Amino acid sequence: MGEKASCLLRLRGDGRQIPMAMRSVSLTKPGVRIRCIQAVNRDAAGNPANYAIRQRGYS
Repeated sequence: MGEKASCLLRLRGDGRQIPMAMRSVSLTKPGVRIRCIQAVNRDAAGNPANYAIRQRGYS
């Protein structure tokens, strides 16, 4: 044990686009890759300002 466990708890849309199902979620060296069932807008998906990350600790 000794290692910290992590998980992806929630993805929330902005209400301007129809939510879509995820095909897969995988870890990469620089971060996380999320593949969706439908195509997404590359400019919006590639813009870090469109994402927020929160970290919570649980005992």
